[in-house]
Amino acid sequence: MDFGLTQEELKKQLHYDPLTGVFTRLTGIRKGLPVRCWKIDHGVHDRFTRVKILIWGVNFPASHLAFLYMVGKIPQVSSEMHVDHINRLAWDNRWENLRFVTISENLKNGSPRKKYKTRVYKTPQPQSTV
Repeated sequence: MDFGLTQEELKKQLHYDPLTGVFTRLTGIRKGLPVRCWKIDHGVHDRFTRVKILIWGVNFPASHLAFLYMVGKIPQVSSEMHVDHINRLAWDNRWENLRFVTISENLKNGSPRKKYKTRVYKTPQPQSTV
């Protein structure tokens, strides 16, 4: 899914700070400004909100662009391999928080499963009059 985007071209358009995970635009009318995510800016994000960055009319996940910036290639995500956010916050794209892992490795990073509980609804009992 790289659409011909190279590390060299990415570095012409964006700067990536691996310590903060923030991308900053180097070209266009937003030059010098960090790439923003509307959901995060407006406080409606959750741990599943992924930051996407528009380049050449294509929305790239910021985590994949971080790999391209740091390693030189976008990971080939498949049914076997995924980009994992170690702390499980999909909007946290710090380099130390990203890794390319198999599905089984990714599942080990999940939260413990809760046992499903059956709810028992009590019907109101008539009050006794004594």
